[in-house]
Amino acid sequence: MISLGSRVIRTIRPSPLRGEGRVRGHRALPDMWGPPHPNPLPAGEREKWGPGRRSGLVFLLVLLALVFAPAAMAQTPAIDAARAAGAVGERYDGYVGVAAPVSSAVRSQVSTINIRRRALYSRLAASRGVSPRDVGITAGCQLLARVAVGEAYVLGDGAWRRRGAGQGPPVPDYCR
Repeated sequence: MISLGSRVIRTIRPSPLRGEGRVRGHRALPDMWGPPHPNPLPAGEREKWGPGRRSGLVFLLVLLALVFAPAAMAQTPAIDAARAAGAVGERYDGYVGVAAPVSSAVRSQVSTINIRRRALYSRLAASRGVSPRDVGITAGCQLLARVAVGEAYVLGDGAWRRRGAGQGPPVPDYCR
């Protein structure tokens, strides 16, 4: 028996990996983490930039990325044409919806966009301690505010509409 720190190891066999020992098929590593590092921020700054503030900044940055990302998030000529035609549009819950019959390629691209958004909403929700639905609705408020004239959108009532010329952005009351 060999003692490594506070652990007792029964057998150590030579390993081809830089001479480290193996314990029942696993490398035996000493405690290399050591004591935790001191916080580099002064005491007053620790409260200012505490975990709540940092997660709020991360949430804001990711939300801003989401607002600017749809243009770069799998936007293809087919999706752009379907948006302009009013066949595809933004939904109140932060996802893209199909308002009229479209090709299977466009439907597949809409599905891909929604899968990416769902993953983003889930990550944000986990970091904020809220539901992915709440994150999606918050993002939906931002996305609905960017609906262009002639594009389709749907609010919570389920009726598809198209933004007309001279109309303001279709932002629900709960977004204000």
